[in-house]
Amino acid sequence: MASRACSGVVLAGTAQSPPATVVGEISDWNFEESAGEVDVSVMGDCTKAYLAEAVEGTVTLTGFMNDLLGTPPTADAGQQLFVTGTAMSLAIQPYGTASGQAQMTWLDVIVLSKTRGANVNGAITWDISCRTNVAMDQTPQA
Repeated sequence: MASRACSGVVLAGTAQSPPATVVGEISDWNFEESAGEVDVSVMGDCTKAYLAEAVEGTVTLTGFMNDLLGTPPTADAGQQLFVTGTAMSLAIQPYGTASGQAQMTWLDVIVLSKTRGANVNGAITWDISCRTNVAMDQTPQA
């Protein structure tokens, strides 16, 4: 299953606190959920047999970087939380804040990579990739 959207709000937090800081300058997010498989076929079977392994998810954020301290515009508190190799909390509100719609929340995201790209009209592009165990809380937001 994959979800993708070009709207909504992304919230970030530290590993010890729930996601509450808005991540600015996000232009796109993508969430992919997948499961591995184990071949449990035995000799003599005419067809293969498989069992599903644990489910994992990858969250990718795309936008414009605003996280360099001392450079205009002012550093973005949400983007500063994405430090490669660290654990943090993450929430995506696909319909924006206070919509009453379900949100996707993970409290155990690990930041896998942070890519800075080309300058587009004075803004540097930014991509983040995070891994989660897909322990989502899809409770409707207030």
